[in-house]
Amino acid sequence: MYAARGAIYSQLGKYQHAIKDFDKFVEYEPNEAAGYGARGSVYADIGNYQQATKDFSKAIELKPNDALAYFSRGHTYAKLGKHQEAINDFKIAARLGNKFAQDMLLKVGEQW
Repeated sequence: MYAARGAIYSQLGKYQHAIKDFDKFVEYEPNEAAGYGARGSVYADIGNYQQATKDFSKAIELKPNDALAYFSRGHTYAKLGKHQEAINDFKIAARLGNKFAQDMLLKVGEQW
C-alpha cells in the first residue's frame, strides 16, 4: 500500500507525501531494495542528492545486481560533482545491461 501510494504521490509532484509513504515502506520492509530506490528517486527529483545517494547505496547493498540503482546513484554522484564515482557506477550499470548507461558511456568515450 505505501509503495503504490508513494509512487502516485511522486507522479503527482507531491514529493513530501511520497517520501513519507516510502519512509513507512522501508520501515516495514527494511530488506526490500525497491523501497530505497523509489525514495532515492524522489529525493533526486527534489534535489536532495546526498540523501538520494544514501538510498541508492542501500538499494545496491540489498540488491547488488540492480543496474538501475547503480545508474541512479551515478546520476546523483554527477550532480554532487563526484565525477569519478559517477563514471564508476555508470560502468557497473552498463555491465549489468543498463542501456542508458551504455549509451552515455559511448558518447563520452568510456569503456565499460
